[in-house]
Amino acid sequence: MKEVNLPPFFIGELVVCIGPVSNLIKHEQYIVTALDKCSGCGLWYVGVDNIPNKEKLLIPGCGKCNHRMPNYPSMAMWQANRFATINKNFQSISLEKILETETKLIGVN
Repeated sequence: MKEVNLPPFFIGELVVCIGPVSNLIKHEQYIVTALDKCSGCGLWYVGVDNIPNKEKLLIPGCGKCNHRMPNYPSMAMWQANRFATINKNFQSISLEKILETETKLIGVN
């Protein structure tokens, strides 16, 4: 089976810094504002807001393979593995329940 390399987060997602990351505070929460993937090795990079003192770091190359990365003058990018999703308790519903509800609605109409 082919490996799928999906982004680890989505834009607007609340994440926590699990560090070590320069200019970011470990255990601090941030909002994902940008995603990029290294075309050399496939490592994901994340841009976040709330950077202390609005210091912007530019990465000249991928931290894993040293492949040249694009410069983002308005934001810094960090390796995605330095962040984790903040788990929220979402109410889940099973496919069986969805089909049951839809079947009732179809039967009514």
